[in-house]
Amino acid sequence: MQQNRNDSVHASSDVVIEVLSHQIERVRGFCYPLMYEDGNDILQFASCFFIRLEKYTEYLVSAGHALRDFDSNQFRLLSRTASEIIQIPANIASTMALESDKNDHIDISVIQLPNGFCCKHGINVIPDFRTSLSNTNGAARVLSGYPASRNKSVVSHANVLHLYAHCFVSSSDDSEVDFSVFKKSAVNHVAISLENGVGPNNSFHNIPVNPKGMSGGPVWRVSLTPGSEDIFLEGVFIEMHNRRNQYLGFATKFRHVLGLIASLDHSKFPQSNST
Repeated sequence: MQQNRNDSVHASSDVVIEVLSHQIERVRGFCYPLMYEDGNDILQFASCFFIRLEKYTEYLVSAGHALRDFDSNQFRLLSRTASEIIQIPANIASTMALESDKNDHIDISVIQLPNGFCCKHGINVIPDFRTSLSNTNGAARVLSGYPASRNKSVVSHANVLHLYAHCFVSSSDDSEVDFSVFKKSAVNHVAISLENGVGPNNSFHNIPVNPKGMSGGPVWRVSLTPGSEDIFLEGVFIEMHNRRNQYLGFATKFRHVLGLIASLDHSKFPQSNST
């Protein structure tokens, strides 16, 4: 059944990508690389995005496994905009592994940012109205992120601004996915086929791209209605599985990001002065 699902998406992929070309460029613009400095090198290791919630509070969001053990005493956490490298405050909060199987199946991290941080650095922030999911009929699912296989994982200060976000486009129908096989749950996760990729200038790639480095990237529900501007943030990309040469990814639903933020004791989660 999974094969039929992928075949149907692949058969119409050129048409879907043409319809979504404008929306793909929009969602690509909300995704950023996560990097750190090691001597004279900058290493790109994951992806992230930025959200704005009520009262203008802003957060960086990524995968838990990408940031949970980040050593801010040894390395500077970095990202980049179109014009500059920026240092990210490293006051990281992450979900934790379950006692039952020692795995963190939610696998998300957030960083609360100083007031005005995103405006100061010209970061494209996802506003909260884009996080209220619409049950749009005829929707595709789009993942954006920074794969190491399409970007050098070790970059220089000169070319770091030229890293680009790759996208995968998939059906938004999870009815044929057996989540339990992958130790996931349809209650907590969404699935995305990693077969149909979209590179720079919306060039189509039907050769699977290794998504390593895309962990933490945003997953969107995007309307297939021509001319529609509807895009809604569905989740945070956390992992990929290869089953008989079929590549399937999973994202944690965005409501868990809101749950993690709501659980934080902000008196113990201070605003950093890092810029």
